[in-house]
Amino acid sequence: MSEAVTLRLDADTRKRLDLLARATGRSRKALAGEVIRQFVEFNEWQIAAIQKGVQQADSGKFIDHAKLKPKWEKKLASGDADIAAGRLMTTEQVFTAVAKQRAKRVGKAKNTA
Repeated sequence: MSEAVTLRLDADTRKRLDLLARATGRSRKALAGEVIRQFVEFNEWQIAAIQKGVQQADSGKFIDHAKLKPKWEKKLASGDADIAAGRLMTTEQVFTAVAKQRAKRVGKAKNTA
């Protein structure tokens, strides 16, 4: 069962949310609920990963920087898809990318219907 939550948005964000809602054929309420769920899931994952890393560090499990640095340099130089897809994006960039992908899927679904 869902519960009501009230939030305040600046005028620009509210306008952009309205445009997105119209473009996707969904309500502001549905979009906001989905974004908040995704935000919570991502942050839960991130916190769990950090806690796991701290536990590993506390138990003496470390990665040698000299071994790790060349791997990341190679990934960054190659334009690694995982890096480009989200690990180095701001929260706003992630939400924008998700909204664009969803809008594309909705558009494709309407075109095939």
